[in-house]
Amino acid sequence: MDKESEKLKSPVTQLLVRSRLDLEPEFAGGKRKKSVLWGKVLENMRFINLEVSQTKEFMQRKFLNLFATYKRIKKRNDATGRGVTTWEYFKDFDKVFGLRRKDAWKKARKKVSAEKNDQKLLLMKHWIFLKKKRGKSRFGTKKL
Repeated sequence: MDKESEKLKSPVTQLLVRSRLDLEPEFAGGKRKKSVLWGKVLENMRFINLEVSQTKEFMQRKFLNLFATYKRIKKRNDATGRGVTTWEYFKDFDKVFGLRRKDAWKKARKKVSAEKNDQKLLLMKHWIFLKKKRGKSRFGTKKL
């Protein structure tokens, strides 16, 4: 059995989770290739623990499986009528990805609010324009 196919030990998995989540802003930014970032994750892991021998592809698959577990537990915990499921990495993932969902919601609300404000401003400008064009009468006709 080669080293890569062996199940990761808990300290190495913890190191993987911590190293990957620390680089989440770079992953979310989309400015660099994911393979380069995964190489950086593996480099950081090997800097801390020289015994890490897995490839970046293996670490990526492992992390994606962990992320799928997080999403499944998050969905189950958010559903009503079910007991809370615990998992040793849940808090670490939720610190990063739980906030990301909230931030995305806040940004979407701000965007909608800004669009509404722009519409209100446009309507006010249009109303002022019409008022100036028609005169100052309440009924929209020019004064005699």
